[in-house]
Amino acid sequence: MPATATATATLPATRKEVPASLTKFSVSSMKEMDGWDGVAFSANVRLDGHKGIVGRFYNEGCGGPTMFRDATREVQKVWDDAVNDSRPLASAETFTYVDMDGNEVTETMSESYADEAAPEWLMAEYETAKVLNRYLKKGQTSVMTEAQQADGGTVFVTYRTTDLDWVKAAMANSNPGESYSVWTSNGWVEVNADA
Repeated sequence: MPATATATATLPATRKEVPASLTKFSVSSMKEMDGWDGVAFSANVRLDGHKGIVGRFYNEGCGGPTMFRDATREVQKVWDDAVNDSRPLASAETFTYVDMDGNEVTETMSESYADEAAPEWLMAEYETAKVLNRYLKKGQTSVMTEAQQADGGTVFVTYRTTDLDWVKAAMANSNPGESYSVWTSNGWVEVNADA
């Protein structure tokens, strides 16, 4: 039987494409501290249709995995399904590092990375939205430029400003293929130079 494609959705703040099943979950708060081999953290997790906290992402900061804890069997099953749906997207991600000989190496993530990727995507969404909303409350506008690269990739650059005339001037002088979005209380909204 051929594998079926997993439906995807885009997280609002990071614009990260994730399985639609993962968007049922969200991080509502997070605490971090230095561990002896990384960052230790605990993040409270909510699930659409459920009241309150349904579980926690937890990492001891000692080089081990991030775990989803304190969930009921029902919630754990929904989480496990979302992680399984994340495997194809997680395994398509690459990372680059410099090896001991000074060579730049690019590797593709393994499907097992989904166990780490799914919580990371949700925590990045929480942290990004928190920062964007903080600036919004201060009256500063966050503007994102999206531009296509020659290799087909996309580059996102975010600016913060209170000078909307600067934003309009930047849009008027933009290159073909560039688009601009402004962060609002409803998420990113694409704008044009006439706005």
